[in-house]
Amino acid sequence: MYIYKFHIKNFKSIKDITLFFNTDLNILTGINNSGKTTILEALSLWQECFYKLISEAKRSEKGYRRGDYILGPSYNKYFPFEEINSVRSPNFEDIFHQRNRKNTISLIASFKDNDDIDLKIPFMISRAGSPDVIEHDNYSNYDHRSFNDYFANLPEPISLIYSTPVAQINLKEDFATEPKIKENLLLRHSDVVLRNRLYRIISGTNISLNSDFQNDLNYILYNSEKKIEFNVESNILKDPQAIITFKVGSKDIFKDLSLLGSGTLQIIGILLNLYSPTEAKTDLKLVLLDEPDSHIHRDIQKRLIEVLMKFGKGIQIFITTHNESLIKSASPNHVFHLEGKSTGEIKSIHFSENDENLGRHFKGILTSYLTTVKLSIGNTSGLDFI
Repeated sequence: MYIYKFHIKNFKSIKDITLFFNTDLNILTGINNSGKTTILEALSLWQECFYKLISEAKRSEKGYRRGDYILGPSYNKYFPFEEINSVRSPNFEDIFHQRNRKNTISLIASFKDNDDIDLKIPFMISRAGSPDVIEHDNYSNYDHRSFNDYFANLPEPISLIYSTPVAQINLKEDFATEPKIKENLLLRHSDVVLRNRLYRIISGTNISLNSDFQNDLNYILYNSEKKIEFNVESNILKDPQAIITFKVGSKDIFKDLSLLGSGTLQIIGILLNLYSPTEAKTDLKLVLLDEPDSHIHRDIQKRLIEVLMKFGKGIQIFITTHNESLIKSASPNHVFHLEGKSTGEIKSIHFSENDENLGRHFKGILTSYLTTVKLSIGNTSGLDFI
């Protein structure tokens, strides 16, 4: 199952666009303020609406079977603006296009499952009075029967992690409960609980999970030519702080995790989004990575893309970037070029670009379909020298 189409209307800088996504990896690129992070926030807000609305139907309600779930009962359709975790906006009107509260926000996710069966789940978000309260609702023709038959893991069929780059971590980190870890992830404070999340993998009972995590980490960082090892020096049952040390290679000594370089911390943070020992089973896991490449070497970026691609089934990954090396490491059908337009359809480079519409400047020598993208975000290519 995956989101194959996502419609955004009247949300922040976006007036009305429709994106057509891949089942596995989706790389959003473009100049600053072209809407990359806004799309991630729209996906996150859609998922937040889903979980604020979903509830188990009462057996006495007509038309519902025992165990059915419904979206949007009248008693659970309003919430204060301050409760939103998925959108960073200082003021209530900032989430509406042109800061106009009359512009009702529409977020529509269209799914396809393994049998290519479609399911559309729309949410409308508008002002619902004063003080600033948001009303979110689904369309009146919502088919609850199709909804219940579509998902296998109700009431939580879709999980989402929104991660920002981890350039450094705190010198000390207290052990945290699972709800506290999830809260920090929702607030995009993944750096605050990095040790906690790493502790649960390397100290857990799932030996295979730990092995896969470390193998992928060593491949991305060192092409498997060196090995990073972790050592847990505290216990969650009796110690207040999570203390983890590391060393690289047999001749190294164990040092505190805070001494790791920013690039290595970012790779660890990304992989922790993909390896979760305690997360409940879901139909789809959405991983949103907002510019995760700011401290990562180009060779590491290439191996990172290789590892991300193997998580395709059941995990849909969205990355924002304007890093040329990461873009070049991906296939054109995984790259979406945002040009700052507030309306229209957005498809991957592979389906939207061809030799006929590249323009006169690009006729003749053409290195790849990504050339126009790299030039638009300020990167040089062989064409410039020619």
